[in-house]
Amino acid sequence: MVAVASERENGLLRAIAASWQAPQLLSEDGCWRVEGDVLVLQTLNSNGSPVEADDPIYTNHYQVVSQTGRQLRLRGPEGAFTVGRMPDNYRLPF
Repeated sequence: MVAVASERENGLLRAIAASWQAPQLLSEDGCWRVEGDVLVLQTLNSNGSPVEADDPIYTNHYQVVSQTGRQLRLRGPEGAFTVGRMPDNYRLPF
């Protein structure tokens, strides 16, 4: 995708093209813990750099709604969702 702007130079219009760059990918790692019936996810590193541990943006809380067999139903700020355990032999496709 290309964005085009124009400017007037010496009475002539000249098109200036600027390449669009894809947004940067986010790579985070961290840990989790359970506090009562709340799953807490804590980000420790973002794009390879340590984060401020006491900054609340790096901590997420999810209420455990139900747990059955291989599924866990959670509720967070963005609503309720279900996560499931993958088979032991599952591998990510990349």
